[in-house]
Amino acid sequence: MLELTYTNANGQSITITDKEPYMLRSLTGTGANVTDVQMQTAPFQDGATWVDTVLQPRPISIEITVFADSQEQLFIRRRMLSKVFNPKLGPGKLKYDYPGGSKVLEATVDEAPVFPMGDNNFGVGFQRALIELIAPLPFWLDPDETLLWLSGTTGGLSFPMRFPLKFAQIIGEADAHNLGDVETPVLIEFFGPATKPRIDNLRTGQFIEVNRVLLPGEKLVISTRFGNKFVKLINSDGVESNAMHYINLQSEFWSLLPGRNKVKFTAVENQQEAIASVRWKNRYLGV
Repeated sequence: MLELTYTNANGQSITITDKEPYMLRSLTGTGANVTDVQMQTAPFQDGATWVDTVLQPRPISIEITVFADSQEQLFIRRRMLSKVFNPKLGPGKLKYDYPGGSKVLEATVDEAPVFPMGDNNFGVGFQRALIELIAPLPFWLDPDETLLWLSGTTGGLSFPMRFPLKFAQIIGEADAHNLGDVETPVLIEFFGPATKPRIDNLRTGQFIEVNRVLLPGEKLVISTRFGNKFVKLINSDGVESNAMHYINLQSEFWSLLPGRNKVKFTAVENQQEAIASVRWKNRYLGV
């Protein structure tokens, strides 16, 4: 069964399935996406040299039929569609459940729901509607993050809690498997006490190192996502502050390449007590 659930920035959502009241008629935009092949040429060169292929924002078109027991109920459901699919609210989340699994897409409403008239589109107890979404980030994502723990503690780690994440527990160095189709950014967390904590992606030779002593109870959070790179220090009272100036200038905000990556966590001092984590979402070109 196919199921689409769109949740807007206000937390309001509508689920579209193959059943009433919001029945899916057609869905386009889940597969191939428009690309921009970037090339350059030199004097006297035949053809061109490929530089990169960039994906354009992903358009999603959803055509549905709204069913109701009365005309009054029909217009209430039409109103709810317009309320949830409100283009003024900015990005929301589209969750797509299909026989092969579930994926999510960060998408905003490109055009508010259209309610065409005519005998084939509107009648007693039904209304066809067309919804247009646009995803600035064109990749489908896993609903949950993958979480990898790293520690210098030789006895391993034990956490008496559950995470809504894919969980892996490792010591010091481990494989990080990016199951997606393209590279994906990571969110790194260093937990004190630790001196000059560092994490390497051994596959790419890149690292991120923090020139600071983390005290017990302190946490450093690093995001490598394009357009949202940051380094935050969170003290034992939960107060956040910008910590970008603590980053070693030779550091690079690396991503995980598709396939197997090996990551390694080290610290100059307090290695036996220090803990780090790496989390990410796999990115897919289509579903």
